[in-house]
Order: sequence, then structure tokens, then C-alpha cells
Amino acid sequence: MLIFNNRMFTKYNLKILLKGIKYLFSHNLSSFLKKTSAVIERELRIAQYNKQYTAYLKQNSLTDEFIADEKRLISRLKVKPKISLVMPTYNSSIKFLKMNIDSVINQIYPNWELCIADDNSSDARVKETIEYYCKKDKRIKCVFRESNGHISKASNSCLEIATGQYVGLLDHDDLLYPNTLSECIKIINEQQTVDFIYTDEDKIDAHGKRFEPHFKPDWSPETLLSGNYITHFSLIKKNLINKVGGFRVGYEGAQDLDLFLRVTELSKQIYHIPKVLYSWRTLKSSTASSDSDAKSDYAYKNGIKSIESALKRREIRATVTEGAGRGLYDFTIHNNFEYAKFISRSTGERLGIQVYDFIKNNSSQYIIFLDKNCSISDENIQRSLGLFMFPGIKMLTIKIVNQKGTIYKTGIIISKNDKLIHAFQGMTEGGYFNFNYSRMYKNFSATSLLGTIIDREFFSKIDLKPIKEFDNYTDIGLYLSYLISKNKQRIVLGYNPLIIYKGDYQNDKLSSQSIKMAQKIIEKKEYDLNYNPNLSTSRVDFSING
Repeated sequence: MLIFNNRMFTKYNLKILLKGIKYLFSHNLSSFLKKTSAVIERELRIAQYNKQYTAYLKQNSLTDEFIADEKRLISRLKVKPKISLVMPTYNSSIKFLKMNIDSVINQIYPNWELCIADDNSSDARVKETIEYYCKKDKRIKCVFRESNGHISKASNSCLEIATGQYVGLLDHDDLLYPNTLSECIKIINEQQTVDFIYTDEDKIDAHGKRFEPHFKPDWSPETLLSGNYITHFSLIKKNLINKVGGFRVGYEGAQDLDLFLRVTELSKQIYHIPKVLYSWRTLKSSTASSDSDAKSDYAYKNGIKSIESALKRREIRATVTEGAGRGLYDFTIHNNFEYAKFISRSTGERLGIQVYDFIKNNSSQYIIFLDKNCSISDENIQRSLGLFMFPGIKMLTIKIVNQKGTIYKTGIIISKNDKLIHAFQGMTEGGYFNFNYSRMYKNFSATSLLGTIIDREFFSKIDLKPIKEFDNYTDIGLYLSYLISKNKQRIVLGYNPLIIYKGDYQNDKLSSQSIKMAQKIIEKKEYDLNYNPNLSTSRVDFSING
């Protein structure tokens, strides 16, 4: 008997069961058992993850002493811009609307305004509640729309009355914490050119239980193209939002993703705060809920539309489809690139010498590094090459899995304590819990060479002589990753194309060269920017520290 999230056969679990039965009838028994195994593994990981998060919250609770210290710190800051929090409402739950507004009022940082636009709610209590708070606190302002226009028009009505230098996006059932704005203001004081800030988050149910934190990576442009990993609360310079024209009508359900894609194309500096600073309410009307009525076709269609629009702006021809997980998107870029397959074989020479000679002497634009146990179709290679259309991408890493779907290799996560993590290793597809990072275009700081595609022209112009001394895939891959970092380029994990590995996959043992290269990539950073400091660097399964 399966137990999901410590409940037996809830309505949500019944839906999973029915989906499983449907899947069984449309697939063979082997595929069904494989899928079932992956679902069980995922649910067990989520249960363990939530248990870890309960302990994490106890260790990181906001004390009265912390709040007092934060208030003193904020009072001494020189830069104190007004923040306009924009919040559209429509037939909101009165209980959670009050909790939301109270969480704004309780902010440590005082220079804010809450701009509410009610989208012609039929529930008179919503207007009464908003008017009550407007009288209670002069920093709260509102507009009542005469007709229902949906969330994009309502959000734009909020923007029309916003007067702050920065705009914060807030859903009517989200919950901020006392230090949400103060943490953002500290970053603005440290880096006054920052124009986009986002934070970590968690979910909160109707009973106030917090769970499933989303500890996000730092700015990951390709990841945003396969799903809105930023989600809700963020601070964006008002002039940037004005420049792109605010929220676009016709993108409802994916209006935030569409805005983020347009704004980040113009942003000079994007900053991620690796702290959980808001909770996403899991109500039946919220897309955060697994049993959500808001999980509608229009949201997914508009998400696809948002990605299509972004790729078109970047002059990239592609076909965009719904992805392999809830809220995820996939795209195939149309290209006709040439590539060369390089399969390493033992010739008595050091591997690094072979790789050096191949890069320097080959005439192909792109090279994929495989060994005799790897199997990948030409179609999947061509599909991966499309990612080189993005400026800044000079190196791709592809998932290596066995025939059962277990992940052998994606990218490498670097820690400050001389450890390297082969992300998702030993896990099935789905990866980082609900957000499915192993099934997205995931940016990485480093990768092993095996299963990697490089832009040969880029690397042929760089000093590659040091790799002649290397004799394994990890050392060579890390050196090439270091060159990517040094030249301010990016590495990305391909979305779906897989390399099937036959036999027992063995990682190269870490050498002193591996550690040396890894630390050069990190440099003076406190953590791997494509990971999150709240996550463990001693395990590959994205466990929470502590």
C-alpha cells in the first residue's frame, strides 16, 4: 500500500492512482513498473525533505532579538527607496487576505506602499476588507475595477497607482515574513545597480503548515526558459517594468513568467537571496496546490506562448511544447549545425593529449565526447546543439542514464570544502523534488567531459596546454569548465536528450587537479552559484543542510 505525504488515499492520491491505471492500459507492464518505482522514490524523497525542513525552520526561526537587531541595522542604511508591493485581488479568501496584508504591515522595513487592485469581486466582503486596511494604514492604497479583466489587467491597475522605485510582486494569498523587505534593502545598499531581486520560498497550507521549500539557484537564464523557477515574490525596478510595458494581456496564468523573461533581457544585475522570505499558499484556487482547480489548460498554453515570444525576441526559431513536469516547458531549436563524434579509446597516450589534439586539429564546430559504452542518437545530438544559439553558451552537458532510467551523470556542484557533487546521481528522472531540475535546462558551474559537447572554435582559441597532463574525464571537464567561468560564459544541461550508458558507470577518482580547478571556478564566492547554500554538499540528493 502506498502512502503519500503521510496520508492514505487522499483525493490527490486517488487521482495519482487513477492516472497510474490509465498509464498501465496505455503502456506495457515494464514501463508501468518503472513509472511506479519513480513515483514511490519521489514521494519518499519529498517526505524526507519535508521532515528535514521542519527541523530547519526550528533552527532558523526569527527571534525577537534578531528583529530588534534588524531594525537597528535598517535605520542606519543610507539608501531607503520606496517599495511598491502590487497585489491584484478577486474574490479572495477573507481570512488569508487579512493574513497577507498583516504580513506586509509587519515588515521591519517601513518605506513601502501596498497597491491593491480588486478585479470587480462579486464578494462584497473583499471590498470591505480592503477599505478597512486602507483606513488603518495610509501606506495601503487601492483601486476597484469596474469590470473583471483578469490578472494581467488587474496587475497593471496596481502598477498605475505605484509610486515606488522598486515593485514587489505579491499574490493575494502569499505570506511575507518580517525581514522580507529588509533583506532586499540590504542588498540594494550593497549593490546599488541591482535591478531585479528574487528569493527562496516555501509552501504553506490552510492550517499554517510550511513545507516543500524551494531553495533556488542564482540567476539561471536557460532554466527560466523551461519553467518559472522564480515564481512569485521579487523586486524589480519600476522603470524596467514600465519600459517593457507591464503585464501583457493574453498571458494570464503565466503573466509573471512572461514579465520575468522580458525584464531579465534588459536587466544589468539580477540578484538571488538564498533565504526563504515568503510562503506560497496552497489553496484549491492556487497553482501551488497539487489538487488545484487553477491547473488549467490556459495557464500552460500561455506559458508556452511566453517561451515562444522570448525565443522570437532573441531571433531563435523553435518549437515549444509542454514539458515533462507540472509547469515546465520544452523547446526544440531548429538548426543545422555540424558536429564530430569523438570516442576516446586507449591508444597508449594520455587522454588529455588526445583531447588537446582533437580540439586543435578538428575542423568541426562542435565536438561531443563519448566512450564506447555511450549510446546517443544523431537526432538528440542535433537537438542539443540548438542551445549554442544562446549567447554565452559554449559548453553543454547531457544526462547519462542507464537503461532503467537511473541518472549517472549531469553536471557537477562544487563546495568550498573541496568536495564535488555529481548532481542527481543515482536518482531517477524528476530530480529535485517538485521542481524537476533534472528535467529542465539547468545551468551548472562545472561538468565532467564525458557526455559533454563543446564549441570547438571557442576552446581552440584558448590555452589548452594544461590538459595534456590530465588523464581522466573529470580533470579535463573541470579545466574546460574553469575556462568557461574565466571567460564569463555558461554551461547548461540539455533538457531531454539522453545518453544511454551500457555497463557499470564509474566516476573518475578526484585528483588534486580536480580540486584545484574546482576552487578556481568558485574563486571568492561563498558557494556554487548554480546550487544553494541551504542544500547539502555532502550528498547528491539535494538534502537540506543541518
